[in-house]
Amino acid sequence: MKFKENINKLHSELESLYGEVIVNEKFIKGVSFIEMIINEENKNLKLEFKKQDLNSDEFEWNYKSNPLENDSQVVERKSSVSNFTNDVSDIFTKNRFSSDYLEKLN
Repeated sequence: MKFKENINKLHSELESLYGEVIVNEKFIKGVSFIEMIINEENKNLKLEFKKQDLNSDEFEWNYKSNPLENDSQVVERKSSVSNFTNDVSDIFTKNRFSSDYLEKLN
């Protein structure tokens, strides 16, 4: 099954970069989503994607610009399985979070 292969690859690569990565499955209005929570130093990233999208090598995903607030802006991204960790790393290294969130960290 392509999904299992892809989710294991993403999870393994993220754990090698960031240590513990929490993976949860959740259902919203009959659709299955995968949520990943990654901590890098004092920053927290919560991202999610539709489970069915991981049956392909390219998939859409999103994260909240402020993971502390449920109603914060949702940032949509598109990645391939092979460049996903680079895209996640880009969020951390370039601080692609809301200014409110970054201010609370300081």
